[in-house]
Amino acid sequence: MKNNKKTPVFEKFFNYLNDHESYIKWIGILVCILLIIAFYFISLKRQRITELSKLSFKNTQIETVADGTYEGKCSTSFMHVVVEVTVENGKLTKIDLIESKGFKGKNAQAILDQMIKENKILVEPIKHEELYCIVFYVAVDDALR
Repeated sequence: MKNNKKTPVFEKFFNYLNDHESYIKWIGILVCILLIIAFYFISLKRQRITELSKLSFKNTQIETVADGTYEGKCSTSFMHVVVEVTVENGKLTKIDLIESKGFKGKNAQAILDQMIKENKILVEPIKHEELYCIVFYVAVDDALR
C-alpha cells in the first residue's frame, strides 16, 4: 500500500510556491525577456556575417601596386569606412582613416597599423572585433585595386 501523504520537504516546497506565485511569474517573464534579447543579438550577428560574406575582396598583393596614394571604402549596414593608402616601393607606408561611421569598430582601427607593419592586408584580426576588421580589410583592398 502506497503512502499518498506528501513528505514534509515537498509540502514545504509546494507551500513556498503557492505563497510566492507572483514572484515566480515575474522571474519567468524576466527569463523570457532575456532569451528574446539573446536571440536578437545572435540573429543580428548572423545578419552581419551574411552581409560581410557578400563583399568583394581580392586580397591584392602590395608588391604589384604602383607607387602612389589610393582611396578605398567599404560600406555595410553597421559600419562605413573610407581609407587613404600610400604605397612606396611595393610597401604599405601609410594608411589614413579618412572617415569612419558605425556602431562599433573603434578598436579595430589598430588593424591598419598592423597592415603597415606586416605589409599585407590580411593580418590577424583584433580579438572580439573580427567583423569590424573585415570592413577595414575590404576598404584597404578596394583602395589598392
